Amino acid sequence: MKKNNLPLLLLLFVFLSGCVKQEVIDELNVESIAGYDVGSKPDKILGTVSFPIYQADKSVENIVLSDEAVLSRELLSKLDKQSSQPLVTGSLRVVLFGEKLVTQGILPLVDSLQRDSSIGSRMYLAIAKPEAGTLLKGKYGRGDNGTYVSNLISHNMNQRDVPKSNLHVFLRDYYQRGKTPFLPILTQVGDGQLEISEIGLLDADKLVDTIPLEDMFFFKVMVDQFSEGSQLVEIEEGEATVRSINSRYKFTYDQKKSNEFKIDITLRGIIREYSGKLLTQKEIEKLEKNLNDMIHEKCTKLVNKFLELNIDPLGLGYYAKTSSRGFDWKEWEDNYQNLTISVSVDGKIIEAGTIE
Repeated sequence: MKKNNLPLLLLLFVFLSGCVKQEVIDELNVESIAGYDVGSKPDKILGTVSFPIYQADKSVENIVLSDEAVLSRELLSKLDKQSSQPLVTGSLRVVLFGEKLVTQGILPLVDSLQRDSSIGSRMYLAIAKPEAGTLLKGKYGRGDNGTYVSNLISHNMNQRDVPKSNLHVFLRDYYQRGKTPFLPILTQVGDGQLEISEIGLLDADKLVDTIPLEDMFFFKVMVDQFSEGSQLVEIEEGEATVRSINSRYKFTYDQKKSNEFKIDITLRGIIREYSGKLLTQKEIEKLEKNLNDMIHEKCTKLVNKFLELNIDPLGLGYYAKTSSRGFDWKEWEDNYQNLTISVSVDGKIIEAGTIE
């Protein structure tokens, strides 16, 4: 570049910077949560968005708008016509999909989200049961509904039994051969109350089955490296709540024994509560054994369910591909439902707290 062109380029940069349209946050309606459901006709989707309006007394009013369209961009244009100020998606935290819509497939909608540069890849996706629009019309917490639902999902993924998932993870699992996605399911359990009630299992982008609340712990120890979830364990002398403080899983696939797969689970936990009279080393060993037996039984049941449904939320196919030379995808997919998957558990209770 010639030095005598540099002042001209700098001057051009200053003029072009002045052409960028400035937006004032107080003059926008910023969506914090959105939902999609099946529309009144087969080719239409029903979209619902919610955005907060902050009042002078510091209270928050959640405004909800709904309309139908064939494409999500057309839907946004229609919703804009109902809004007193321009609708923007820059702070969208969560997108919900109605249960019926997910059985028909959600990839076109998820694809449109990832193409919006104002939406972050860590935005949460979830399934609303039964409908996203109905759920968005509720009032949750003291503030913005989008923040409430985002926090609900976030702390359950980071500190409880819900496996981590977001827009980026969903698309990675969808496009990764040998892996199928999953999403949390939200249910309204009362006025102003929501709960993560199940995990939705998808075949490509369609809901095919669910994992109930009581089995989430066992699913998470097979798909997350770390879990802080709790599990109730029973022995004759009483019941104990064991909190997992560290869990890891390891897959082993021997290409020479192409129908055999092994899952090793390592878990270290502490006893947070015990209902029996005395918690001695004998009771701790009984609790440890029952915990291992329970994890083995539940995880084996889950993997057999995945084989029966011909889905792979654990990503066994992806692991087999990356750990084998000359891997044959057709042979793997033809034989997937005939795999023999063994689960072994090394669970130890390393602390019994002040009860001991």
